[in-house]
Amino acid sequence: MYKTIKDINLKNKKVILRVTYDVPLKKNGNGWMVVDDSRIKISIPTIDYLLKQNCKIILISYLGRPHGKVAEDLRLKPVVKELIRQLALLNNTKGNLTGLAAKKVKIIYLKDCVGKEVEYKIKEMKPREITLLENTRFHPEEEKNDLKFAQKLANLGEIFINDAFAQSHRMYASTVGITNFLPSAMGLNFEKEIKILTKIKTNSKKPLVIIIGGVKINTKIEVIKNFLKQADWILIGGVAGLIFLKELGYNVGKLPNDTLKSQTNNSIKKILAELLPFVGEKIILPIDGIIEKTIGLKKQAREIDIAFLNSHDLSECSILDIGPQTIELFSQYIKKVKTIIWNGPMGLFEKEKFSQGTKKIAQAIADSKVYSLIGGGDTEEAISKFNLDGKFSHVCVAGGAMLEFLADKKLPGLEVLKIKK
Repeated sequence: MYKTIKDINLKNKKVILRVTYDVPLKKNGNGWMVVDDSRIKISIPTIDYLLKQNCKIILISYLGRPHGKVAEDLRLKPVVKELIRQLALLNNTKGNLTGLAAKKVKIIYLKDCVGKEVEYKIKEMKPREITLLENTRFHPEEEKNDLKFAQKLANLGEIFINDAFAQSHRMYASTVGITNFLPSAMGLNFEKEIKILTKIKTNSKKPLVIIIGGVKINTKIEVIKNFLKQADWILIGGVAGLIFLKELGYNVGKLPNDTLKSQTNNSIKKILAELLPFVGEKIILPIDGIIEKTIGLKKQAREIDIAFLNSHDLSECSILDIGPQTIELFSQYIKKVKTIIWNGPMGLFEKEKFSQGTKKIAQAIADSKVYSLIGGGDTEEAISKFNLDGKFSHVCVAGGAMLEFLADKKLPGLEVLKIKK
C-alpha cells in the first residue's frame, strides 16, 4: 500500500509538489515555448486539489540534461505561460469551477530552486499562490540524491507530494532524498498511473505484444529480458533493434555515440548474449530499413534489406527507420494480439523521410481496437505529430518508469511512498 494525497491533511499547508515538467521546447522569437503540453496538463488535477485545500504550492521539476550546470535553453520559465493557460482552461470549463473558483491564481517563477532568495520568496507566499522553482538539474547534487541538497528543498515546505511518476525510477534528491525530511505521498496522476499499470500487469488479456523502439538501449535491455516471461512477442525497432542486429554480426552503419558506449557496458553485453537465442521466436527484429546515404552533394533515403547489409559499405551511413517489409511484419503480429504495449519510435520520425515506420505502426495499433498502452515522451510526441491523439486506450507520459514498473523492478520514487507497517 502506498500513501496518497488523500491520506494527508493538507488544509492551509505549504506543499512541495514534484511534477514532470521535462517538456520539449523550441525557439520562439527571443525566447522559448513549450511544444507538447501533455506533462503540464496531467499535473492540473493535483494542483487543483491543492488549491481547494487553500495550500501554498511550490512546484519542483527538472528539464533536459544540463549536467549540473545552468543552461539558459533549459530554464523552466517557458512552462509558466503554458501553466497559466491550462489553469485558465480549468477555470473556464463549464460547470467545473473547482479549486480556482472565479479567481486567477498567481504564479511566481524563481531562477533557482534553493538559496536565500528562494527561501525569502517562499516565506512571502500567500495561500492559493503557486511558485515554480528552477530546474533542479542545474545542481549536480540532484542526480546524486545528495541529502543536504534534499533537505534544502524540504525546508521550503511542510508536506511533499510526488506527482512525477515518469521520473519515479530516478533516485534523485527531489524524488527520494526529500522524503527523509517531510511527510510524503503520491499525487493524483501518480496514483492513476499505478492503478492502470497494476491492472495491465496482473490482468492483461493474452496474447500480449511489446513493441520497443527509440535510442536508449541501456534503459530497455533489462526490461526486454524481464518481459520475456510476460509477452508472447517482443518487436524491436529503432536503434534498440540495430544493437541486436549488430550483436548478430550485421554491419548496421553509424550509431549514436551514447549508444556505442552503452553497448560496450559488460552488463548490457551479457544480457544481449542471453537474449539472442530468442531472436526469431519471441524477439522479432527488423528485416529491412531505410538508410541515409550521401550521393554527390545530396543526402538520399534508400531502402535496404537486412540480409544484404554486409554486402554494402555503410561506414558513412545510418539506418534511420524500419522499412516497408518490417512494417508489414510488425503489423501482422499486432493483428494477432489482445493487448499492446508500445514504447519508443521506430526511427527518426521527426524527419518526414524517416517517419513512415513510426507512423504506420502507430496507425496499426490505433486500428487494432484492442487494449493499447502507449508510453514515453518520444512516443507520445509521435502520436501527436501524426494526429492520433485519443486513438489509444491509455497514454502514459512515462517511458522508462512505465517499463520498469511493468517488469516488476522497484522504482525508488515509489518505494519511499510505501505505508510502513
